Formats: sequence, C-alpha cells, structure tokens
Amino acid sequence: MTKPSDVEGESSPADFGTYQIWLFVITQLGYLPIAGSMLATTFFEPSKFHCDRLQNVSSSPMENGEFESFLFEQEDENFHSLLVHWNKACQQSTIPTVISFFVMFGGVIGAFMAGYLADRFGRKPVVVGAMSIVCLGNLLLTFLGQSHWVFTAATLGSLGAASGGYMVVNMVLVVEALEHAKSRLLVVSMNGWPVGMSFVAICAWFARHWWTYHCIVAITAGIFVIVLQTFSLESVRWLTQHNRHVRADKIRLIIGNRNGTHSSSSVSVQLPDSQRLTKLLSKEVDLECETSTLTPPTVTRRHYSYIDLFVNNSVRSHLLALLYCFTVSSVVSFGIYFNVEALPGSRYVNLLSMGALKFSLGLVPYFVSRWLGRRPIALLSTGVSTLAGKVCINKLLMPL
Repeated sequence: MTKPSDVEGESSPADFGTYQIWLFVITQLGYLPIAGSMLATTFFEPSKFHCDRLQNVSSSPMENGEFESFLFEQEDENFHSLLVHWNKACQQSTIPTVISFFVMFGGVIGAFMAGYLADRFGRKPVVVGAMSIVCLGNLLLTFLGQSHWVFTAATLGSLGAASGGYMVVNMVLVVEALEHAKSRLLVVSMNGWPVGMSFVAICAWFARHWWTYHCIVAITAGIFVIVLQTFSLESVRWLTQHNRHVRADKIRLIIGNRNGTHSSSSVSVQLPDSQRLTKLLSKEVDLECETSTLTPPTVTRRHYSYIDLFVNNSVRSHLLALLYCFTVSSVVSFGIYFNVEALPGSRYVNLLSMGALKFSLGLVPYFVSRWLGRRPIALLSTGVSTLAGKVCINKLLMPL
C-alpha cells in the first residue's frame, strides 16, 4: 500500500525551480531600498570626533554655512545629512531620536496592517504596493525633505510602515511557494536585510549627501516595483484558500512553464486543486456518513482574527515567546544601527561589516538544524543577543 507521504513526495514539484530561485533573489534584494529607508537616520549626526573638534574650535554655535564648510573641509567620512542642513547637528538634539521612533513605530504598525491586507487582498499587491510607497516616499524627501523636520519625521514614519509591511509579506510570498520545511528554513536564514545594511553603507559612502542618498534609494525602489510587478505571481496557496481555483491553476501552469516542468510527468501537479479538493472532501463526507446515521452537518468556516492568537493558550505562549525574541534582537540590533557613530572606526565600514557578519551568522540555524531543533536555536540566539546587549550597555556606561 502506498503511503500518503510517498504520493505527496512524488507529486510535489521541486522546491527550487527557476521561478522560486528568482523570486527569492528578487524579493531579498528588495531589502536594498527597504533598509535604505529604515536606516536613513543612521548618518544624521556627524562623527563624535568632529563634534568634539567643533566644540574646541568655537564655543558658540556656528551658522549653517560655516558649520557645513567646517565639516567638509576635513578629509574624512562626514555625511551631509538633513540634521546638518537644519543646523541641528552636534547639539545633542532629540530630533534623530524622535525621527527614529517614528520609523520604528511605523514599522510595527505597517507589519500588522500589511498582514491583514495580505490575507484579505493577496500577497503580491501588498509587496508591490509597499515597495511603491518606499519609492514615492524617498522621492518626496528629495523635493521637500529640507522644509522642516516634522515633515521628514512623518514621511520617514510612513516609509517605516511600508518597510515593515514589505518585510513581513515578502517572506510569506516566498515561503508559500515552497513545499518542504528545510527549504523554508533556508530562505528564512538567507534573509536579505543584512545585504540591505551593506547597501546602506555603500550608498551613504558614495553619496555623502542626503539628497543623493534618497534619490538613489528612490530609483532602486522604482526598479524593484517594476521587476516585482512583472515577474512575481500571486501565492497559489492564498488563491486556493480563497476558492480562486481557476486563477490558481493558471498560475501553477505559468510556474511550471518557467521551471520547465510542464511535461507529461508533472501534469498531476498542475491539475486543478478544485478537483483534488472535491475528492478529499467527498471521502471525508463518506467516512462521516459511515460512522453516523445522521445527515452530515453543513461545515461552517470560522473567520479568525488577531484576538484569537491571544485567546488560544497553546498559540499565546508561543506568540509571547516569539514577541520576546523579536523584541530583544531588535533592541540590540537597531540600538547599534541608530548609534553607529558612537562606535570606533569608520561608520561605513562598521555598518558594512555588521551586514556581512549578520548574513553569515544567519546561516548558522540552517546548518545546525539537523542536530538542534527550532526551540534550542531560538533560545540560544536570544540568549546571545541578551548578553551582547548587556555588554554593550556596560561599555557605554563605563566611565572613560
């Protein structure tokens, strides 16, 4: 007798076909403008060395033009940020903190909103829409960013919301195109955020000016809007769950053609899901009729909400644990990102190195997954992040 798992293994297409590989590459490279938007405040303040030097040169605040000329007469790594343009640099201003808060708060709100919209309207529209907002937002900053910091904070908050939405839904679009858990773990481990961090460092080093920086990010986002709209396809799983079987079948055929698996050997994979679903449902109804003399009851589909995640005990415990893990890692990571000027050495090299190290260490869970389960890996990673954060805090509070 053939096992169901064997049938499923024979009929399921290869996870990493041409379409899946290119979808993964494109969506992860889409983190370039996403990171460029979320980390835009990283280079707001000049380096601590030049702020100290400025205080030694003059005890009174310089005019805007004098301050800019002082910074860029030096052969160093200074970045002409909007904070410099507003003449608020090296004054311990709270503006960078406020704007960074808007960005992160927007990211949290955008993630929740994007999750809801993706479940309601599909994965692809949300991914393309979020990237479009990133493009338009950065383009808007090139025209009106210098007007007032409140407008910049609102715009970057919107960019944070779009970025948070993209970071959530783009991974769902890729994961739902894969069948095996090992493949999903691989694409999650090879997340594109570290590549985006390195892009921010290179882009800021090359631009050295806020206008050029946001212009490059806007152009990059515009390119990915076109590529995502042209190449990516809606999730077959989402279409099937919403009973759009005809469109799901068409997309499955398109994926098969791109992967080169449209031969007769793969026809069973590309048959309409509605036919197979009908057979499965009919079998379940027959079994219920055999075990009960009553007429099979009408199955009512329950619609779940975010509240149900906290009502169910088993789901709530895992959700709270996941929330803690994300909170710890985010506080440590973004705390360093937004204060990279306080680290010794070049800010550009530091951010580039952090991106490279983050990408390398992100692959560790995939390689150790054959010996360790998901839970030990998550606990170990969270523990290391907590200890690293404690060490960083002790170093910052240590008197010179």
